[in-house]
Amino acid sequence: MRVRLVQVAERGKPCVHELTLSRSAVGRDVREKAADFAGVPIERIRLYRRGVELCDATHLCTVLDDEADCLVCTVESAHALENASAEVALRICGLESLARVEACALQAIQGLLDDARAGLLAGQRPVLSEDGSGGTYFLRDARGKHVACFKPRDEEPAAENNPRGILGQTGQCGLRQGVRAGEAVQREVAAFITDFGGFSGVPETVLVEAKHSAFNYRQGAVFNKTGSFQRYVHADCIASDLSPNLFPAEEVHKIALLDIRMLNSDRNDANLLVSRKPKPRSPGAMPASVPRTDASCPHSRKFRSFSCSMGPMDFDYSLTPIDHGYCLPDKLEVAWCDWCWLDWPQAHVPFSASTLRWIEEYDVDACIQILQRDLNVRTPCLQLMRVVAMVMKKGARAGLCLHDIASIIARQDVDKPSVLETQVSRARELAQMMYNNSRVKGVVVHEMMTERPPRDNAANPRRVGRTLETEVHQRRLRHRNVADRAKSLLVPKQHRRARLAAVQEKTCSSASFWNTLSDSLMMSSSVCKTIVASTRN
Repeated sequence: MRVRLVQVAERGKPCVHELTLSRSAVGRDVREKAADFAGVPIERIRLYRRGVELCDATHLCTVLDDEADCLVCTVESAHALENASAEVALRICGLESLARVEACALQAIQGLLDDARAGLLAGQRPVLSEDGSGGTYFLRDARGKHVACFKPRDEEPAAENNPRGILGQTGQCGLRQGVRAGEAVQREVAAFITDFGGFSGVPETVLVEAKHSAFNYRQGAVFNKTGSFQRYVHADCIASDLSPNLFPAEEVHKIALLDIRMLNSDRNDANLLVSRKPKPRSPGAMPASVPRTDASCPHSRKFRSFSCSMGPMDFDYSLTPIDHGYCLPDKLEVAWCDWCWLDWPQAHVPFSASTLRWIEEYDVDACIQILQRDLNVRTPCLQLMRVVAMVMKKGARAGLCLHDIASIIARQDVDKPSVLETQVSRARELAQMMYNNSRVKGVVVHEMMTERPPRDNAANPRRVGRTLETEVHQRRLRHRNVADRAKSLLVPKQHRRARLAAVQEKTCSSASFWNTLSDSLMMSSSVCKTIVASTRN
């Protein structure tokens, strides 16, 4: 059995090793090989898969999906092992995602971890935030300055250690439909690692393990908590403190595109941090917010002293998004009130050339691969992510503004489904209908239901007429759900194509959206035009 091992130390770039192990190999075997590669004692090696630490007795054949899956080992510094207290700990975990992070961001994350760890050892206790429904703790450095935010997984809303009294069990339905309790930490990290090039300005976020008596422990014993570790942003105010007209259109667009592609269902104006800096102006020029006065005016001295102050129009504003725990739901139920920017005037401004270029270059397949392998995000959530990415791309190519694209995705009435939601529902119904039709599914569906491996075309001449697209997906049928498996029925056998041509012609839009959900086909331009026309009407 071949295993890909990503070795990450606290300093330096990750190293990738290819290991050949027996089928009976356990976590201890991998730790020993990683210790040999790093030249350190085995006690300093910790092994992870998708953010979860593996013990020495874990059999690798039970946790690895395929040979493309990977393990991550961390090499802890000897200084951290010697000085770490039994009641205080902070270490990084789940470093699969750090392999995608740029070098400058990785260096910043390591610096934040060092500062926060030094603050904990110096006696700076984590501070629980005053607002919010979950446990959000502010970590400080040795001088008492805020450097990071830590959100434990088991203190999320509806989790077992929630400090606000919203108790439940990890894995159950959370406060928002489509996101389960304990999944918010994944979403926080996902928003950062999929923000390629820092386009939307999501603060640096990683998975860490932390232990401190200031955290909420209902059982009394202090233990390591896994959660998201995010850089603390020192902002001037939040978006609700200012008029939306002050924000540049570029800043609003970068936030909105993040919310669209991640299907964020909790973008209120308190989750947007505002930073400002004075606008450059020529010497002697008066601030734009203050009217000019004549020197002969009797109150000129008072106006002259007031003109030295600066008003809101004399600053350049930038927005920083935070709180992405309710991204990537498994249900498409985002309403207009979930996106505070939807009724802002910037939503009707056309995209700039740089924004259109970023939308065109956005690779949703790469994002899905990262989220599935590194953070173990559920498949239905990633399917919806692919759907909204296609709507975003097609809408931008068709010349739609931000408001038009968002109106396709979000509900205009909280109790009525959106345009995209209706199309996706129709597509799922079509797929299920075709799957339940015994005349359509035939031998192929029988093989899928009995979990038989796909046969070769040479051994089965009746499969020769199948398209290349279906052949590619035959290798993945064993790991697909019912809706994904029904995809092969949309390309029936040669002698059944004529009989189903009329059905496919009547339901072209539903079929296109259903193909979107099954990971392969792009939405046709005719469907895009239909959606655009229905939105504008």
